[in-house]
This record gives sequence, structure tokens and C-alpha cells, in this order.
Amino acid sequence: MLSACSSNNLLTIPDTNTFAVSNLSSINVSNQKGASISLDLSSLEKSFKTKATVNGSGAKTAADIKSYQVYLLSTNTSTFPSNVNPLAYVVGSAYTINKGSTNIITFNNVQGSTNSFGTGNYYYIAIRAYSELNAGGIELIKSNNNWTTNKQTAVSSGNGVQVRNSDLALSFTTPLTLSTNLLDIVPASLDVNITLTGSTSKVSSYKIGLCTNPAQPITTRIASTPLVIDRSTAQLSGNTHTVTFNNIPAGTYYATAEAYSYAGAGGTSVVAVDNRGSSYAAPDNKSRVAVSSAAVTVSSSQTLSPLNNLQIPLTLEDTTHNYSFSGNVNDGSGDNYNASISGASLIAGSDGVPNSAYYFDGIDDLMSVPNNNATTPFQNNFAVSLWIKPVTTHEIDSEGLTFGTVGTSGQKYVMYANHGGDFDNAGVGISAGTNGISIYEHASNYMPALLVWNSPVSSTVWTHVVLVYTNRVPSLYVNGNLVKTGVAGSKINISPFILGYGLSFGGPGYGYFNGSIDDIKMT
Repeated sequence: MLSACSSNNLLTIPDTNTFAVSNLSSINVSNQKGASISLDLSSLEKSFKTKATVNGSGAKTAADIKSYQVYLLSTNTSTFPSNVNPLAYVVGSAYTINKGSTNIITFNNVQGSTNSFGTGNYYYIAIRAYSELNAGGIELIKSNNNWTTNKQTAVSSGNGVQVRNSDLALSFTTPLTLSTNLLDIVPASLDVNITLTGSTSKVSSYKIGLCTNPAQPITTRIASTPLVIDRSTAQLSGNTHTVTFNNIPAGTYYATAEAYSYAGAGGTSVVAVDNRGSSYAAPDNKSRVAVSSAAVTVSSSQTLSPLNNLQIPLTLEDTTHNYSFSGNVNDGSGDNYNASISGASLIAGSDGVPNSAYYFDGIDDLMSVPNNNATTPFQNNFAVSLWIKPVTTHEIDSEGLTFGTVGTSGQKYVMYANHGGDFDNAGVGISAGTNGISIYEHASNYMPALLVWNSPVSSTVWTHVVLVYTNRVPSLYVNGNLVKTGVAGSKINISPFILGYGLSFGGPGYGYFNGSIDDIKMT
């Protein structure tokens, strides 16, 4: 119950199904200290009304309340306004009270109006109730659509208590009542068996979640998920995970999975981009998350769901170097060949997503990729895929000579050709400008053009470029079409990487690339 008091009196009323400030005659209060308004929590639970669900279970009762937050509100009107945020009217500090810890809450120094007509300074009590101690868990008060925000807040109804300085008295008032409906639907606990199909060789941990739209698995993921599961835990049996999602409201949900190379969702995500086989809808396009094809529905009366089995087809990246530039130069393949960037600036990518590509100034910007393998990877048979948008031309050399060093000048290396040394090895590089694309191999006194495609490349629209080496012979695909097949050089072992060396994009030697690069993949 509520009461108003001077320094010596505490007024109470008998327990009812509401708590109230009774009709009060004039009570003088200190002009210096202001009034005091008190709340007796011992009878608070009697104000909470409950309602059973359609199947006779699931309603919350006052016994489910573990803690409260109590606020004093003030307005200039005798009744509390609607279509507002009630907590915008809070005066003073809120009380967070664990049930049973105290009964009497007193708001002291409550100020009266200075208006000679005695208008203004009407006071109300607001309550929030929680399922756990210290205002934790879920809020148990049913949403009130009169509020714009903080909907699960109960505010005392009727006329507020008015404190007037003109006569240093609390106003006559009708009982200040607070009738609070608790939730009549308990959010479900959803038990799900999630089976991940496909290769899991690079996976150490997962994030398992629920979303409402399979085309936007990140944006529509509900707040209580995802759950992080290590493959070493008891939750994993083969590739099937048994997970429990708590406090799930009524709705239809799809299961989502992200896979990571380290435990605890650490390292990099190794799920292929747009895992369901087609692009996710913006802003989730380019997301590395897999989604179940089937859904599970939580009904409005459901308190504990049956065990549901959801299959998530999980496609991992089959690359060993994958740079989608999601705000950084981390390797998304799961092999953790994270790159470093020098000078280049983030821009919108080929899919329009902000901060998902890099612009290289053609002067000194560079991206460096490590090579930690004990042997040279990608030898004689490999592919390099990337998107480019050059802004300057590069030098067009004659194709087909298997000797000479024409690649040492006039080039704009999107991918620089490493030096293969004095014997049978050669690095391979890609030079590109608005007038075409050329492929060079590099060793001692050796840097010929083995493939030259002399055709315009847009400076305003992204171009997809794929270099494929098959038994030492380069082929070039542009926007999905085979545009040129080159010739085999004179070296025996061809690779972007040379043992002991990393790989550079955007430069450095013999010509820095000027333009934009996105989504580099190597297989």
C-alpha cells in the first residue's frame, strides 16, 4: 500500500486487492524537507492479477516475482497522460528491491507546487516486476499499449497525489490504486536437435541461433540467442547438437549456425558466404551463416516445446585464403592466414555493403598475406578470384614470349608476382588497368606476359576476375566468361606463393595498382 506522512505519522490501510493512498485530511509537512510518500511492499502482491492460458497453464503469478523497481513519477496534470514513456516522468532515484528484503519504501523531500492556485506537482507510483533478483530475468508485467516505450511498467491510476506548498499539505485525494496484470503467456523453452551436414574439418565451435526470416538470418535473429557451443562439449554428438533456447515468445523460427576455427566462437568464421545457395537479403548479404530449411513454431499457449529436429546444411569455405573484407583483412577460410593492410582505405564493396572493399592509391598502398606453409601451396593448378575497379591504364606487352622481363615496368599489379629464384620455380601475378588484364610469371631474369587480354575494364562498375592455372597454363575469366587462354611458360613449378614468402596485393614492385579490390579468394 501507499501512504503519505509527516515526520511522525505513517498511514496504512487494510490489505485489499490494490494498494493505495487513502483519503487524507490536511497533514502539515515541513516546508524545508518537503513531503514523504511511502509504499508498503508487504501488500503489493495483492495488486497483481493473473490470467490462465487457454490450456490452463502458463500464467505468471505473484510468486514468480523475485524483484521490483519502484519509481516516483510527477506531472502537472491530475491524471497521468497516455501515449508517453512513463519513465520520462521519474523524479529522484528508482528503488531496486529484492522481494523480502524490505517492506517500506519512502520517497523523501517530495516538492510541492509554488503556484498560488495550488496546481501542478501530482505524484504517481510506477512498478516494474522481474523474474530474477536485482531486476534480472524477464519482466513479468503485461505490456500496456498506452505507453510508447517501457510498456511493461504499471502506473497508479486515477488522480495523482498532489503536494502543495501553499498550505504545506497533501491534497485530498481518492485512493491511489495500482492494478497490475502479470504475463498470461510464459515464453517457451525450446529444445532443438540441430544436425549440421557437410564437412566440419575446420570447425572448433559454433554459434547456434534462431531467426524469423531465413533470408535475413542476422537482422531477424532474436535477442536471446545465439548460443556458443564448442565441438568438445557434451552438447555435441557427432554433428548433432541438442540446445535449449529459453524465453522464446510465440512465433515461427529457423535455426542458424555460424562455424568458427577456434573454440568459443574465436578465430574466423569458416561458413561460406550466403550459405543457403543464394544471396541473403540486404543488409545480411555476404553473411557467413547457415540457415535451416525447416522451421519450428512456438504457439501462444506453449510453455515447453517438444524436442524439434532441424537440419542445417552447412557449407564451409573450400578456399585456403579468403578475404571478404568485412571491415578488416581477416582470412575467412578457417586457415587463419590473416592479412595486414598498409595505406589502403575501406570503401563500399561489390555488393554495395559499406566497408567491405579497399581502395589502393597506386602509390604505396599494400595488402600483405602471410605464407606459413612448410611447402609451397597452389602449384601449377590453382585459381585466384577477385573483384576489381581500376582507375588508370597499365602497359600492354606482347603475349607468348617465354623469356624476357617486360613485366618489370609499366604495370599495375593487383596481385604481385613473387620472385621464384634461379631455378625451376616462378611466382605469378595479375596486372590490371582500364585497358585490360595481363598475367606475368617471375623468376631470375624472367618476367614475361603469359596471357594478355587487351579490352576495356570499367572504372565505375565492379568487374569479376578469375585466373585459373591448369597444368601451368593460365586462363582468364571476366564476369563469368572465359575471355582468354594464355601459354605455358618455361618454368616447371608455378605458384602465387614461393616457399618462405607471403603474397602482396596492390603492389609493391614494378607498379602499384590504382583502384579498388574486393572479395579475394584462392583455391
